[in-house]
Amino acid sequence: MNVVSTLLLACMLGTGCVVDAQEIENIVEGEVFTSTKSSEDMYQLVWKLYKSNKHEEALKLIDKLIAQDKTISAYYELKCYILIALKRNATIIETATKGIALDPDNHSFYDIRGNTYYFDLKPELARSDYQKVLQLEKNNARYYNNYLKLLNEMRKDDELINVFKLFENSMVSGEDIKEPRFIADVYFYGALAYQRQKDNLRAVDLLGNAIKKSPEAAMYYNNRGLIFQDLNKLEAAKKDLDKAIELDRDNPVYYENRYAIFFDLKKYQEAQNDLLKVISLGNSDLDIYAALALTYDVLNNYPKAAEYYDLVLRKNPNQTMILSNYAYALFELNQISKAIEMFERALVTDPAEVDILVGLAVLYHVDGKENKSKDLFQDIKIKTKYEAKKQLLETLEKEDYRFSSKFKAAWENCFSD
Repeated sequence: MNVVSTLLLACMLGTGCVVDAQEIENIVEGEVFTSTKSSEDMYQLVWKLYKSNKHEEALKLIDKLIAQDKTISAYYELKCYILIALKRNATIIETATKGIALDPDNHSFYDIRGNTYYFDLKPELARSDYQKVLQLEKNNARYYNNYLKLLNEMRKDDELINVFKLFENSMVSGEDIKEPRFIADVYFYGALAYQRQKDNLRAVDLLGNAIKKSPEAAMYYNNRGLIFQDLNKLEAAKKDLDKAIELDRDNPVYYENRYAIFFDLKKYQEAQNDLLKVISLGNSDLDIYAALALTYDVLNNYPKAAEYYDLVLRKNPNQTMILSNYAYALFELNQISKAIEMFERALVTDPAEVDILVGLAVLYHVDGKENKSKDLFQDIKIKTKYEAKKQLLETLEKEDYRFSSKFKAAWENCFSD
């Protein structure tokens, strides 16, 4: 057992070193250590002050111990913990570096310094220390968690997967994993990397392991649900998002994600309800209002759809899809002039989008502007891969475009005149 472990263990288990308040004050104020107080007694006192949240007093005493003997690495480790409590990052790094010089095989110093670099937004320095930590200690789940979290943020997925495999090897080695409460998050970060590399089945498997370790973690169900959605396993996706919401009813992200699943399931009323819940929880992003407009649209509530499309465009006037969708909703409301205006604005931003060309061609025809309508039929042929034939809408609907029966009738009228 190294010096650090011995001294810390003595502090945690020792029953001696009862020092009264006056003695603490005398020492803190600068009185010289007496021969009746051993270094170990003083070290235990520092530990007790630290555990009692008397961090300034603890710092002064540990500095006195270090001044007496600068060769004991345990003093520097305890000083690091005190400095962490005081949030003095620059001094933490300096102290941990001195500790490493004294005891280069003590993984705790690299862990402390790496974490400080991480919070100081110095990812490469943190990464270097985390690498060293795992060279020295391969059986601590928190160390893997810290390293994988950093690699996830840096999007270094190849390295992340290699580190995760090292963790898996440790799990099957039969040795006890220290700090096992972090195991679930280790699986979670592994799943993220595999998901980004399109290995969705592996990601689902790892999230299942994370859920077994931490069945109350809503985020794990959320992420697995999104992967199920990508795999077109929509009922499984909904089940996971239901569970995420059951565990955390105040997270708007989970309702937003379930909205998308409901929409894919064509359960538009449920999708709309989730979007309204997102808004009630304080998310006022324009994308939410745009999605809400679309749900009203597919539910044939064109007045509400138009209201929300207009709201979005007042804040961001050049969204092509919103302009086009708004135009179609206005057509359903017989507001032809305004619908034409929206289509014309959309056409400026995307002159080759077939959905816009089709819509504007029909509305020009409805409005009696035959020459403009014919020009757009030509543009469909020239600017897109489609032929401007009567069956075009059927072709487009197979590609997830959507047209109302009223619009289809207006399109067919263009060929009957």
